[in-house]
Amino acid sequence: MQFIKNWYSYNESDENSKPEIFSYTTYDLPREEDLIDVNQYGLPAEEILNGFYYTIVGRGILSEKNRKMIIEAIARLCQMYPDNEEYKKALIKANDLKSKEYGN
Repeated sequence: MQFIKNWYSYNESDENSKPEIFSYTTYDLPREEDLIDVNQYGLPAEEILNGFYYTIVGRGILSEKNRKMIIEAIARLCQMYPDNEEYKKALIKANDLKSKEYGN
């Protein structure tokens, strides 16, 4: 997928044009206030997926656990903002991620 190739350049992009949580790696699920912040930016699906990939996986290899966390984070956005079509698109893309750990 294209986003995996772009995670580094995504992190190096203008810090003011993306949510704070997308500028560092937490290796964990975002907090509710982080999701509220993400919503303030009106990002397209690909950038949402890139952002959560960088936040949860960083420079590491996508594991099944990380894949599930990315899906859960985006699913929470969908629950909080059910009318946002970009979140729904991002969730579909997240479900298509393949983990290196299990070859899924």
